[in-house]
Amino acid sequence: MGVLARSGFDRATVDEIVREAGFSKGAFYVHFETKEDLFWAMLEERISRQQEAFRQAVAHTQPLADNMRMILSGVFGLLRDDPLWGSLYAEFAAHAASAIPFLNIEPLPDFTEYGPVEKEQLRSIRRKVARKMVTSMVLIPHVAHMDEADVTLLEDFRKKERQRREGQPGGRLTLLAFVVKAVTAGLRTAPRFNASLDPFKEEIIYKKYYNIGIAVDSGRGLVVPVIKETDRKSIIEIAADIEDLARRGREGKLEVADMRGGTFTITNIGVLGGTGMMPTINYPEVAILGMGGVQEKPVVRDGEIVIRKMLPLTLAFDHRIADGADAARFVSEMVRQLSDPNLLLLET
Repeated sequence: MGVLARSGFDRATVDEIVREAGFSKGAFYVHFETKEDLFWAMLEERISRQQEAFRQAVAHTQPLADNMRMILSGVFGLLRDDPLWGSLYAEFAAHAASAIPFLNIEPLPDFTEYGPVEKEQLRSIRRKVARKMVTSMVLIPHVAHMDEADVTLLEDFRKKERQRREGQPGGRLTLLAFVVKAVTAGLRTAPRFNASLDPFKEEIIYKKYYNIGIAVDSGRGLVVPVIKETDRKSIIEIAADIEDLARRGREGKLEVADMRGGTFTITNIGVLGGTGMMPTINYPEVAILGMGGVQEKPVVRDGEIVIRKMLPLTLAFDHRIADGADAARFVSEMVRQLSDPNLLLLET
C-alpha cells in the first residue's frame, strides 16, 4: 500500500508535509514503504536539525505544527511506548502540539498606502535577539518584583577603592561588580532562581554552579557574555572580568564560548538613565535582574527625612517555578547585602 493510501492524506497535503520537512519528494515516495521506515528516516535524518528549529519558531509554525501533529498521531503512535524511542516521541509530540490557540499572525498591511517607508533586513545579532525574545515571552509566564537598595555607604566605599586601585586590573570597580556578588550570594539561598525548567520532561534542573551573564550593548545589538564561577571570585576579579567582556563586546571580539553557560542574567540600564525597567528573561534561564540608575532621593530614616542614594532593582522571574514570596525574599537579601558593604564583603 502506498504512502497516500496509508496516510489518508491527499497528494497536496503530503507534498506540503514533505516540502516543510525538507525531504526529497522522489525519495519520499520511493523509499518510505512502511510507517516504520518513515519514523526511522525522520528521526535519523532530521531530528538534530528540526529540534532547534521547532524550539525557535513556536510562534511561526501553526501550519507545520498542525501537519506534524497529524503525522505523529498516525505514524509515531506505533512506537509511542517503545522504551528506547518513547522519550523522543514525547518530545516530538510536544513540539507538534506547540501551536498557540487563538494566535493568528496575519500579514502586515501595505504601509506604502499611507506614506513613504524604508525597509531594513533583520540580520545577524538583531535577528538572534528577536528569536530569543519571542521564545522567552511566549514560553515563560513573566512576573516582576521591584524594590530599591540604599547604596549610599556602598557608593562611598566603591569610589574610595576605585581611586586607590586606579590603573590596576578591575580598578574601575563599577557598581555592577558588587551587584554580581550580591546576586551570587542570593542564588545560594534561593536555588530556584539558578535553575531551568524542562517543559518536555516537566523537571526543574537546579544548577550547582554560578555563571552570571551581563547584558552588553555592542552597538550591533544586545549580547550577553558570561562571568564564570562568580562564587569563587572576589569582587575585584569580577570587576576585571566585566571590563574585559564589555570591551570585547563593544569591539565585536567575543567568542561563542564567552556567551554560553549562564545561569542568571543582569541587565544594567543605569548608565543610560531611567528609573526602572521590565527585563525579559534570557531563556532557558528562569530569572533576570534589571538595574536602574542610582538616584538621590528623600527617604525616612529613624523618623527623619534624609537624602540617600537609591538603586532601583527589578527581578523578572518564571512564575512556573517560583512565587512572589520567593522573589521577595531573594530581592530583600540582595538589598540587605548592597546596603552595607561590610556585609557584602564578609558574607560573600
